[in-house]
Amino acid sequence: MDQKRLSILLFVVGIGLVFYGIYTELPNWFPSGRDTVSNKNSQPVSNAVSSFYVMFEQDDTGNKRRDFSRNGDVWIERLANGTTHEFRLVGRSSVGNCPGVLARKQDGAEIFIPDKGCNDMTLRYRYQTQEWGTMGQMQNVR
Repeated sequence: MDQKRLSILLFVVGIGLVFYGIYTELPNWFPSGRDTVSNKNSQPVSNAVSSFYVMFEQDDTGNKRRDFSRNGDVWIERLANGTTHEFRLVGRSSVGNCPGVLARKQDGAEIFIPDKGCNDMTLRYRYQTQEWGTMGQMQNVR
């Protein structure tokens, strides 16, 4: 094999390795609807959250404060006007580098609640497999 062909071959192999590295790391860079969810009946986690509230700034109806509490496999969201929504526990998951729980409403809306001690204690939400949005920083986490 002559020098020119060897150089081209090495270049192509190098580019392939770079693309393979990017491909295998891409899910960690952009967490999305492809989350892995473990069984909701897995072992309890000692740093799991049981209640908190967020100030949902996108709400212009006067219900900015949202209180969340867990009752078994159900997360209950309470709005300032007394309205409640139920999210059923789907299982454990991770968003970015934060482990936590995934819960879903009957209409397909989902929330991700990170475990206590996560670097980013942000409540995240999405509809079905859309990208995660942020609902607000979790306050008074218990």
